Amino acid sequence: MFDFAAVLFSTTPGKMAVRWPFTLKLSALNPIPRRYRPGRQRSRQKLREDDPTDYNDGDVRSERVTRLQTSFNPLITLRVLRRHRWTLLDLQYPVLAGFILFSLCITPPAPLIKTLGVLGLILVLLMPITRQFFLPSLPIWTYLLYFFCSRYALSLGAVRPAEVESRQGSC
Repeated sequence: MFDFAAVLFSTTPGKMAVRWPFTLKLSALNPIPRRYRPGRQRSRQKLREDDPTDYNDGDVRSERVTRLQTSFNPLITLRVLRRHRWTLLDLQYPVLAGFILFSLCITPPAPLIKTLGVLGLILVLLMPITRQFFLPSLPIWTYLLYFFCSRYALSLGAVRPAEVESRQGSC
Protein backbone atom coordinates (compact mmCIF):
# COMPACT_ATOMS: atom_id res chain seq x y z
CA MET A 1 0.00 0.00 0.00
CA PHE A 2 1.26 3.45 -0.84
CA ASP A 3 1.86 6.20 1.63
CA PHE A 4 -0.81 8.89 1.23
CA ALA A 5 1.67 11.78 1.17
CA ALA A 6 3.84 9.97 -1.34
CA VAL A 7 0.85 9.49 -3.66
CA LEU A 8 -0.21 13.13 -3.41
CA PHE A 9 3.16 14.68 -3.98
CA SER A 10 4.84 12.15 -6.25
CA THR A 11 6.27 13.25 -9.58
CA THR A 12 6.67 9.86 -11.15
CA PRO A 13 5.19 9.41 -14.63
CA GLY A 14 1.66 8.03 -14.75
CA LYS A 15 0.63 9.61 -11.46
CA MET A 16 -0.83 13.05 -11.09
CA ALA A 17 0.93 15.40 -8.69
CA VAL A 18 -1.55 17.26 -6.50
CA ARG A 19 -0.33 20.39 -4.81
CA TRP A 20 -2.44 22.33 -2.35
CA PRO A 21 -2.27 26.10 -2.89
CA PHE A 22 -2.12 26.82 0.85
CA THR A 23 -1.82 25.07 4.15
CA LEU A 24 -5.13 24.72 5.93
CA LYS A 25 -4.93 25.62 9.60
CA LEU A 26 -7.78 24.51 11.81
CA SER A 27 -7.31 27.51 14.06
CA ALA A 28 -8.35 29.75 11.16
CA LEU A 29 -11.73 28.00 11.04
CA ASN A 30 -12.47 28.65 14.71
CA PRO A 31 -14.94 31.58 14.99
CA ILE A 32 -14.03 32.31 18.63
CA PRO A 33 -11.31 34.97 18.99
CA ARG A 34 -8.02 33.79 20.47
CA ARG A 35 -8.29 35.80 23.67
CA TYR A 36 -11.62 34.13 24.59
CA ARG A 37 -10.47 30.55 24.03
CA PRO A 38 -9.46 28.51 27.05
CA GLY A 39 -5.75 27.93 27.46
CA ARG A 40 -4.07 24.59 27.07
CA GLN A 41 -2.22 24.72 30.35
CA ARG A 42 -3.01 21.97 32.75
CA SER A 43 -4.00 22.94 36.24
CA ARG A 44 -1.14 22.64 38.64
CA GLN A 45 -3.27 21.77 41.61
CA LYS A 46 -2.08 18.65 43.30
CA LEU A 47 -4.51 16.06 44.49
CA ARG A 48 -4.57 16.18 48.23
CA GLU A 49 -3.95 12.92 49.98
CA ASP A 50 -6.63 13.73 52.56
CA ASP A 51 -9.33 14.17 49.89
CA PRO A 52 -12.51 12.83 51.51
CA THR A 53 -14.34 12.15 48.25
CA ASP A 54 -12.80 8.75 47.69
CA TYR A 55 -12.76 6.64 50.79
CA ASN A 56 -12.77 2.95 50.13
CA ASP A 57 -13.79 1.18 53.32
CA GLY A 58 -12.04 3.72 55.51
CA ASP A 59 -8.64 4.08 53.83
CA VAL A 60 -7.65 7.40 52.28
CA ARG A 61 -6.83 7.44 48.56
CA SER A 62 -6.57 10.13 45.93
CA GLU A 63 -9.62 10.78 43.78
CA ARG A 64 -9.70 9.25 40.31
CA VAL A 65 -12.48 9.46 37.78
CA THR A 66 -12.55 5.75 37.07
CA ARG A 67 -12.66 4.57 40.65
CA LEU A 68 -16.08 3.88 42.14
CA GLN A 69 -16.84 4.61 45.75
CA THR A 70 -17.78 1.46 47.63
CA SER A 71 -18.41 2.79 51.12
CA PHE A 72 -21.83 2.72 52.80
CA ASN A 73 -20.72 5.16 55.53
CA PRO A 74 -22.93 8.31 55.52
CA LEU A 75 -20.35 10.19 57.62
CA ILE A 76 -18.12 10.39 54.55
CA THR A 77 -20.84 12.26 52.67
CA LEU A 78 -21.30 14.67 55.58
CA ARG A 79 -17.54 15.29 55.61
CA VAL A 80 -17.59 15.92 51.84
CA LEU A 81 -20.49 18.37 52.24
CA ARG A 82 -18.63 20.23 54.96
CA ARG A 83 -15.57 20.71 52.73
CA HIS A 84 -17.50 21.40 49.53
CA ARG A 85 -16.92 24.78 47.89
CA TRP A 86 -20.39 25.98 46.90
CA THR A 87 -20.89 27.44 43.44
CA LEU A 88 -23.74 28.93 41.48
CA LEU A 89 -24.51 25.55 39.93
CA ASP A 90 -25.32 24.17 43.37
CA LEU A 91 -28.52 26.25 43.38
CA GLN A 92 -30.17 23.47 41.39
CA TYR A 93 -30.47 21.32 44.50
CA PRO A 94 -32.71 23.71 46.52
CA VAL A 95 -34.84 24.15 43.39
CA LEU A 96 -35.13 20.37 43.02
CA ALA A 97 -36.00 20.09 46.71
CA GLY A 98 -38.76 22.65 46.16
CA PHE A 99 -40.17 20.64 43.25
CA ILE A 100 -40.04 17.45 45.31
CA LEU A 101 -41.83 19.10 48.25
CA PHE A 102 -44.46 20.62 45.96
CA SER A 103 -45.03 17.26 44.29
CA LEU A 104 -45.43 15.56 47.65
CA CYS A 105 -47.82 18.28 48.85
CA ILE A 106 -50.24 17.89 45.93
CA THR A 107 -50.46 14.11 46.12
CA PRO A 108 -53.29 12.47 48.04
CA PRO A 109 -52.73 12.18 51.78
CA ALA A 110 -50.56 9.20 52.61
CA PRO A 111 -48.21 10.51 55.30
CA LEU A 112 -46.50 7.19 55.98
CA ILE A 113 -45.66 6.59 52.31
CA LYS A 114 -44.47 10.19 51.85
CA THR A 115 -42.30 10.02 54.97
CA LEU A 116 -40.78 6.70 53.92
CA GLY A 117 -40.10 8.10 50.45
CA VAL A 118 -38.33 11.19 51.78
CA LEU A 119 -36.31 9.15 54.29
CA GLY A 120 -35.36 6.71 51.51
CA LEU A 121 -34.21 9.58 49.29
CA ILE A 122 -32.12 11.06 52.12
CA LEU A 123 -30.58 7.66 52.86
CA VAL A 124 -29.76 7.05 49.19
CA LEU A 125 -28.12 10.48 48.91
CA LEU A 126 -26.10 10.03 52.11
CA MET A 127 -24.42 6.73 51.20
CA PRO A 128 -21.44 7.28 48.86
CA ILE A 129 -22.02 4.05 46.94
CA THR A 130 -25.54 5.09 45.91
CA ARG A 131 -24.93 8.86 45.86
CA GLN A 132 -22.60 8.61 42.86
CA PHE A 133 -25.58 7.40 40.81
CA PHE A 134 -28.58 9.14 42.36
CA LEU A 135 -27.14 12.64 42.84
CA PRO A 136 -26.38 13.21 39.13
CA SER A 137 -29.73 11.66 38.19
CA LEU A 138 -31.73 13.63 40.78
CA PRO A 139 -33.19 16.03 38.17
CA ILE A 140 -34.55 13.05 36.23
CA TRP A 141 -36.10 11.47 39.31
CA THR A 142 -37.57 14.85 40.30
CA TYR A 143 -39.10 15.28 36.85
CA LEU A 144 -40.60 11.78 37.01
CA LEU A 145 -42.13 12.50 40.43
CA TYR A 146 -43.40 15.89 39.24
CA PHE A 147 -44.88 14.34 36.09
CA PHE A 148 -46.56 11.58 38.11
CA CYS A 149 -47.99 14.06 40.64
CA SER A 150 -49.15 16.60 38.06
CA ARG A 151 -52.43 14.73 37.59
CA TYR A 152 -53.37 15.70 41.15
CA ALA A 153 -52.75 19.43 40.60
CA LEU A 154 -56.08 19.97 38.81
CA SER A 155 -58.06 18.30 41.58
CA LEU A 156 -56.81 20.97 44.03
CA GLY A 157 -58.37 23.86 42.11
CA ALA A 158 -61.47 22.00 40.96
CA VAL A 159 -63.47 22.72 44.12
CA ARG A 160 -66.83 24.17 43.16
CA PRO A 161 -68.46 26.94 45.22
CA ALA A 162 -71.36 24.66 46.22
CA GLU A 163 -68.90 22.14 47.63
CA VAL A 164 -67.12 24.88 49.57
CA GLU A 165 -70.39 26.02 51.18
CA SER A 166 -71.34 22.46 52.08
CA ARG A 167 -67.93 21.86 53.59
CA GLN A 168 -68.12 25.04 55.70
CA GLY A 169 -71.54 24.12 57.02
CA SER A 170 -70.46 20.67 58.11
CA CYS A 171 -67.55 21.87 60.28
